[in-house]
Amino acid sequence: MLLLSLVISNPGTGLLIYYADRIIATICGHYFRHHSTVAVVNKEIYPVVLPTGETCPVNMVKGTCSNCQGTCADPNKLDGCHSSCEFTQTCVCPEGYLLKNSSCVAPDDCPMPSIEIYPVVLPTGETCPVNMVSGTCSNCQGTCADPNKLDGCHSSCEFTQTCVCPEGYLLKNSSCVAPDDCPMPSIGETCPVNMVKGTCSNCQGTCADPNKLDGCHSSCEFTQTCVCPEGYLLKNSSCVAPDDCPMPSIGETCPVNMVKGTCSNCQGTCADPNKLDGCHSSCEFTQTCVCPEGYLLKNSSCVAPDDCPMPSIGETCPVNMVQGTCSNCQGTCADPNKLDGCHSSCEFTQTCVCPEGYLLKNSSCVASDDCPMPSIGETCPVNMVKGTCSNCQGTCADPNKLDGCHSSCDFTQTCVCPEGYLLKNSSCVAPDDCPMPSIGETCPVNMVQGLCSNCQGTCADPNKLDGCHSSCEFTQTCVCPEGYLLKNSSCVVPDDCGRCIVLNENVYIQCSSNGSCLAKDGIRRCYCNPGYTGDGLTCQVAVYSDCSNAYTSGVTEDGVYEIMPTGWTGQQFNAYCEMNIDGGGWTVIQRRVDGSVLFNRNWDEYKEGFGTPEGETWLGNDKISFLTSSRNYEFRVDVISQTRGSLHTKYDLFRIGNEDEKYKLTLGTIGESTVANYDYMDRLRGVQFTTMDQDNDAVPTYNCATQWGGDGGWWFADCSDVFFNGIYNFNNWKGICVDAKGSVGTDCGLTYVEMKIRPVL
Repeated sequence: MLLLSLVISNPGTGLLIYYADRIIATICGHYFRHHSTVAVVNKEIYPVVLPTGETCPVNMVKGTCSNCQGTCADPNKLDGCHSSCEFTQTCVCPEGYLLKNSSCVAPDDCPMPSIEIYPVVLPTGETCPVNMVSGTCSNCQGTCADPNKLDGCHSSCEFTQTCVCPEGYLLKNSSCVAPDDCPMPSIGETCPVNMVKGTCSNCQGTCADPNKLDGCHSSCEFTQTCVCPEGYLLKNSSCVAPDDCPMPSIGETCPVNMVKGTCSNCQGTCADPNKLDGCHSSCEFTQTCVCPEGYLLKNSSCVAPDDCPMPSIGETCPVNMVQGTCSNCQGTCADPNKLDGCHSSCEFTQTCVCPEGYLLKNSSCVASDDCPMPSIGETCPVNMVKGTCSNCQGTCADPNKLDGCHSSCDFTQTCVCPEGYLLKNSSCVAPDDCPMPSIGETCPVNMVQGLCSNCQGTCADPNKLDGCHSSCEFTQTCVCPEGYLLKNSSCVVPDDCGRCIVLNENVYIQCSSNGSCLAKDGIRRCYCNPGYTGDGLTCQVAVYSDCSNAYTSGVTEDGVYEIMPTGWTGQQFNAYCEMNIDGGGWTVIQRRVDGSVLFNRNWDEYKEGFGTPEGETWLGNDKISFLTSSRNYEFRVDVISQTRGSLHTKYDLFRIGNEDEKYKLTLGTIGESTVANYDYMDRLRGVQFTTMDQDNDAVPTYNCATQWGGDGGWWFADCSDVFFNGIYNFNNWKGICVDAKGSVGTDCGLTYVEMKIRPVL
């Protein structure tokens, strides 16, 4: 017999499932209703009636109509059943419960009908597209435009079975997509940097409230928008990493060596470096400043572990030692490689150890080169140092022996040649001191065939040939020709050796560092530089009686020179010499150029002198008096006027007396002058020197230095005519002035003055 099963959609009852010619089940919405085909009463469905006075099992109550009792198999059995209700009192399920076997259970505890047993096919016989499932209420389907459409929609739900989006998906056009693939309502397809598509923006964790999400789900706003991704917090309108949030109590920044973080109570410290282990359960998540990874807390600062105090030795280690562990594996002079293979037995107690590159010798750390040599003791011969790989030592015969030799290097410590030296027999020599190999008929440029290459003069030792004949190696080779010296492997003229070398009576000599190689009158020899004296080989600072003496000694450059006048009992002093003006040899005794030196000085300061010889200066009344009293000196003053430019005046005699004479001024006859059309210093003749603390002027009622001179010292007659030590750039009589009379009048505010003297020859 052929049995057919058929599923027919009925608008009134839902989907009807036929078996043969009988309806066996109805699927209506989410409920499954079974239709019995035989009139047999199941005793499990109709439990035994209780005797009067007895109680009902758990989850059951006394009642009637047990034949209409809703069951897991037929939840809606009660509908339309009142006419056939059996009113015999028995135990029934209370409202909201269904009968499962002989017990009452909540509907959610009923078994789900197997979709594999009762497969659902659309009325058209088609299957659902990708990402869709069979279901009802498609009119309440959540969409990208209205994710919460389902809320409050049950009353108008259309129970016709169709294809709907599965749980967790939303409808976008005619496809189901994950919420993150929905376009953003207001910002299109993309979000700003550091933001992603999502919902519950009102529950977004912020810098101010990192845990805002907790307990917020019930009030979550499911409108899709841009939110911060996991691990980021909202700061103003941007998403930032928690470390970039401002600290609640310390503002935006942390102290040096600290970073923003949490779990400060679990912070590793110098006293307890491993405090963090097992601490997560009690971690305090309040954001504050903590030590970054690799640092430990010491008092209130973060330090590297090496800067923590040693548990047993305090804060510091001896010289050449550092804090560390594994002291039992410390390399020593006796066993430099002790560390190798020692990690498994390393003692991790912190103590003082030798730093990298040092070895333990007794109780101190020394460089490897300072370890005693196993076979030769503490010292090496001249030009040798302690080292290894002596079998790879470069030699005169094979200077490049070291190349490719590391694999066969003999690491026994011994004496070797230092870098830049080669082994010749049993001594270390510079490469230039190696004998030249025989090279046949031709020699390189600047070389000739010859003998005694071991006696070849070099840039380092130009006179090596002297006394070398007895040890001369007579193998013919290439040598430098006469007048050339060996530099590395080439021959060069002495000037290319990088220092001043001249040939003097067949002997090379090196000039003083204060000298130069110069050719004068066709003869090349060493000469001392200006300001120095000597034979060129030895040059000392030259000392002159005055600048005229320097000039006649050959000094022709302006500058500062050492002066020691003949008979002067004081110390030698520096003076500026003018060598290129009016015949040269002028000794500068006063200069004003920029106002950088104040001239409002007392008597003793004018007596000793002040300023700098190359800048603003006053040589000193005692020195000027000694120079001008020893012989006749002429006098020249150069000035620059703001209105008239460069001017000068010369007198054929200038002398001042000693301190007992109050440095009284003697002037000779005025010569050429472009400053004034008369002898403007005439009234200064015979006048004593005055300072702010010693009044020697001709005015009985006040001190010209303080009244008109801005406290500068000078030879004042009656506070007029000329004054070169006033206030710089001051345009009245307290400034630097000269009375030019005539059409010019008083010319104040001179910007440059230089007074100088030169002996009359």
